[in-house]
Amino acid sequence: MYAADGRTFGEWGVAADAIRIRAHNPQHGARPLSTMFEASLHRDLGIEAPHLEFGEYEKLDQSTNNEWTVTASQTFNKPVSDADIEDNHRKTDCGYLPYTVLQIRTKSRGYHTNTPTPILVDSYNDPVPTTAWANNLKGLTYTCRSGDHILPAIENAMWVGDWNNSNAEFTAVGTQKTTHMMVPAGDESATFDSQTKLQSFGDAKVVWSGSNAKAVLIPVHGSTATKLKVLDINYNDAWTSIYTGNRDDVLLMLHAEGVFSGLRLYGSVESEPITYFKGGRDSTDHSVPLYFGGGFSGVVLDVNDGSQNDYSSFYTHPYSTGPTGTAGIQNANEISTAYALVDCNALLAFFPGTPLLNQHRGSINPPAFNQDNVLSPDLDAGTLANLSANPSHVTARYTAGIVRQRPVPLVMRMPHQTARYTDHKTSTPYFTTYLIYGPGQASHSMRQPPAHW
Repeated sequence: MYAADGRTFGEWGVAADAIRIRAHNPQHGARPLSTMFEASLHRDLGIEAPHLEFGEYEKLDQSTNNEWTVTASQTFNKPVSDADIEDNHRKTDCGYLPYTVLQIRTKSRGYHTNTPTPILVDSYNDPVPTTAWANNLKGLTYTCRSGDHILPAIENAMWVGDWNNSNAEFTAVGTQKTTHMMVPAGDESATFDSQTKLQSFGDAKVVWSGSNAKAVLIPVHGSTATKLKVLDINYNDAWTSIYTGNRDDVLLMLHAEGVFSGLRLYGSVESEPITYFKGGRDSTDHSVPLYFGGGFSGVVLDVNDGSQNDYSSFYTHPYSTGPTGTAGIQNANEISTAYALVDCNALLAFFPGTPLLNQHRGSINPPAFNQDNVLSPDLDAGTLANLSANPSHVTARYTAGIVRQRPVPLVMRMPHQTARYTDHKTSTPYFTTYLIYGPGQASHSMRQPPAHW
């Protein structure tokens, strides 16, 4: 693993076994973590992914019809296609991809290994908040460029220049600038109000020419970010032996090793600091079972994770009461793992006709309903045209006054059982989708085309 300056921890004198984990008090006979878990380190490829999927945009503005417009004039700056990523294994240079993904796997196997997932705690045994961590990881919080709080943020910018031996300066070839390699010096005057002032200055960085020659270069003031010069005598013998006269088209880079190159422009955008997975391939939840209990109202849809939570204090329907809080099957914790709990009272509150329902649990009062957040009964507001392809007796009904509607359903999407273990590669859907229509919405019928769903 590399340190922030591009050298490895080994070069800094840090041994591979410098960090060890042991029990706080070995005399208490604590069980070693290695007997329960195994861990491995991986590169954070979530940093590389947005560079491919989002591209390298030049600017984002509202100059066109007050709408946000993304500008990427160069073809190579635009997002890469799915085919290039999936079929052609397209890659991109985005600096060093650190080994910051720690994958912890339990050594326990079998159907009854479902235990609460460990959480990260501090020295006071309190759960560690991850908001700031997530903002740094995703690149929402940064210092110079998005993603630079993911350490080490090592970038290997490259630049081509012509060497002038008399003044020890490089001049950019073509229209290049030095801004991607180091912070440039300014172009302002050396005086202010007739008084001499200190001129602005840029970075001073070690720059390599080839695999052996190196020197400390700084940007030249007043050069409009097109020149670099050697800082005093900060160079090695290999540099002296190479630069004995003028040279053209010299390739300079910040790091001589070819392990990494390019600039990091994004963080690990789609990542989360901690991702929890429960269960395993041999668990009986591999088909993601759904348990339905209750009736017209108050039904609880429960895909149980085997926790010992009792949800009766939250859900008053009798089928939701029990030692596991499972609707319908009270011992689901022994036969399944991952779950999602959905209160259908909350689902019912989204439909436009819910306030008009009565006989709710034997009461004349309607169920709880939303006042503002309501699903639309008709996206076309009564203007959905009749289909001439329908039989004449069906067309006559709409002509007589029946209004065709296009309601907005409530969408529930469940991932396929293999989605948790393997990446999605093909066009085959890896999820199951439920389109739920409710009171106040037109229901699907055989007289309507599938597009009406």
